[in-house]
Amino acid sequence: MKLSEKMIVVLAIIVVLSFFSGCSDKATGPADTATNGTLEFKMAVWNTFAEGKLLNSPFPEDSGKDDPPVYTCDLIDIRNILYKMEVADGEIIAGEPDNLDWITIYESAELLLNSEKEFSIELPPGNYKAIKLEQSNLMYWVVNYNDTIFEIPSLNASDLDPDAQLVNIFGEEGLFELDDDGLFSLYHSGEKLGTFEIKSGKTTKVTMRLNLMTLDWIDNDNDGVWSDGDEITNWTVPEGIETMADFIVTYDD
Repeated sequence: MKLSEKMIVVLAIIVVLSFFSGCSDKATGPADTATNGTLEFKMAVWNTFAEGKLLNSPFPEDSGKDDPPVYTCDLIDIRNILYKMEVADGEIIAGEPDNLDWITIYESAELLLNSEKEFSIELPPGNYKAIKLEQSNLMYWVVNYNDTIFEIPSLNASDLDPDAQLVNIFGEEGLFELDDDGLFSLYHSGEKLGTFEIKSGKTTKVTMRLNLMTLDWIDNDNDGVWSDGDEITNWTVPEGIETMADFIVTYDD
């Protein structure tokens, strides 16, 4: 399934839900109580979610034309900065102000791979339906092509500087932003990550799976390495999959 450029902008916003544990980073939340439950969170992309298998696309045959070669690469990871992640159990309603009780569960200023990002934190019981992210505009697609790993730089928002920071909010109805009046505005109804429940004394395991499989790298200078002037296009998802990302949720009794 091919994705439009507009959908890719939204995807890049989603892509970058990055979480990890590290000595210089911290997950913050409410003080421990006997009624809290535990959230265990990690991330994956489609090609590495189940069995760690890659598509390992072959090099294209020489067409004999002067067109630059196009390499279909397997997406295996994402690298970016997630400055802050917050969750809330309230409902996001278009046209209403942001009066939710947000809980900060992650803060960082490091550029890391999604596969490095995993954390555990205790939260009050509830059905968490809203997620707010503050992330870097600059990010990297980590791809495998012919058993070689490339990190391809990209921007979440092409009209902003690479060092800009973006804030995006996900609710049950889709991807939201705050308008100039501080009211929730629905940006894209198709981007829904799902919800998760925290149960008292129990563990909720959430994997945020990015459903992208491949992207096309246009090697405009035909030198076999990523360089300025090259392009990326044509992100794909598996047949029958219509969402950019999903929450895979399990509960330990």
